[in-house]
Amino acid sequence: MQTGSWFIASFFVLLHLTSCKNTASPGTTGIVRDSAGVHLIELPAGEAHQPVVYLTIDTAWSADPGSEIGRLTDVAPTLDGGTLLLDGMAAEVFVLTETGDLVASFGRTGEGPGEFSPRSLLRGLVATDSSLFVPDLHLQRITEFSFSGEILGITRYPSAPVYAVDWRRVPGGGLAFRALDPSGDRIIRVVGGRVDTLYSFHIRVENPNMLLPPSALWDLTPSGGLVSARTDEATVELRAADTGELIWQTRWPGVGGELEESDRLHLGSLVVESVERNSPGVSSEVIAQNMAAVEYPDRAPVLAGLLSAPDGGVWVRSAKSVSSMGLDALRIGSTEGFGGSDWDVLGSDGLFRARVRLPDGFTPSRFRGNWIYGVYADDLGVERAARVRAVF
Repeated sequence: MQTGSWFIASFFVLLHLTSCKNTASPGTTGIVRDSAGVHLIELPAGEAHQPVVYLTIDTAWSADPGSEIGRLTDVAPTLDGGTLLLDGMAAEVFVLTETGDLVASFGRTGEGPGEFSPRSLLRGLVATDSSLFVPDLHLQRITEFSFSGEILGITRYPSAPVYAVDWRRVPGGGLAFRALDPSGDRIIRVVGGRVDTLYSFHIRVENPNMLLPPSALWDLTPSGGLVSARTDEATVELRAADTGELIWQTRWPGVGGELEESDRLHLGSLVVESVERNSPGVSSEVIAQNMAAVEYPDRAPVLAGLLSAPDGGVWVRSAKSVSSMGLDALRIGSTEGFGGSDWDVLGSDGLFRARVRLPDGFTPSRFRGNWIYGVYADDLGVERAARVRAVF
C-alpha cells in the first residue's frame, strides 16, 4: 500500500427541524431550507464577524504522571473522571485519577505483547467504561488494556495493511477509524467481528507531492451519528448512525476560494526553507528539483478540525490564511499545522451558536462534559496535559 504525502491533512452535525422556515432558537442563527427531508442551512456572511469568546486554560487542574514525558502525543479523559496520557517517544501510557494520582503506567518500545512502535503511536487512545485501546500503526494492531495495565486482547487491524488513524469509540460499543487511501478515505466501524464502511470521502490526490491536499475530517456524535467535512470546502454534514442518511448540511457561503498567486509564492518559500533546513548547504539545483516536483492544490484549506460535543453540537475549526502558515503546515498526516485558534460552534440543529478562540498552543483532543482536554505547549515548547472549560 502506497503511503505518500497524500496522507497530509484529511466533518457531520445533528439537526431535527420540523419546518422549512428559520426555526432558530434565541442565540442561534442560520437560514434553513428543506430539500427531500434534508435540512440545508446557510449561515449569514456576517457570522464570520461575530464577537469572539475567549476560552482559557484551567490553571487549577493538573495531570502530571510524576516522570518526564518525551513527547505528549495524546490526552484522553476517561468516563470516570480520570485521564490517560500517551508518551509517543517512550511508547508509554499513564493512567491518572480525577485528582491527578498515578494509577498505572505501562508500555515500552518493542513488538511483543504490551509493546509499541514509537514511530507509529498517533493520537487515538480510546477509553471505554472498563478498558482502554492503544492503536499501533506500524505493528498494524490495537491492544486493549485494563486501567491497571493488564492486557485484555490484541487485535490485528481489519483489512491490514491499512493506514488507520483517528480512532473513536462507537456509542453503544465498538470502534471506528479513518482508513487513509489515495482513492478516497473511508470511515470504518468495527463492532464485535463485523466490519463495515460508514462513509467514503470522494477525495482523490493523484500527485504525492501536492501541498495542502484536501483532507477528510470527521467525528461521531453521542448518539452515533457521523459528522463529516473536508478541509477545502466550508460545509459540514450529519448522517444518521444506522442508515447513513444525510440529516442536515451547514454551509458558510462565500468562505474559501481558489488558491491565489501570492499563496503559491508563500508555499514555495516554505518548501525552500524546509529543504535548506533539512539539508544545510544544499545546492540551488537540488532546490529547483524539489520545486519542480511540487504541485499546488486548486483551493486553499478553509477548515482544519472537527469536534463533536456532548450536547450533540459540533465545533468547527477554521484554517489559517495561507500567508500566515509556517513549516508545520507542510507536516505529513496532520491538519494541526494549518489550524487556527478560532472555532465556530454549531448547535445540535446545525445552526450557528458562537465563535470561540482556544488558547494559543492548545491542541484539543476530546470533550468530557463541559471540558475540552488536550495538549498545551507553552512559549518554550514544553508540553503538558491541559483542559479548557467550554462554557460561554
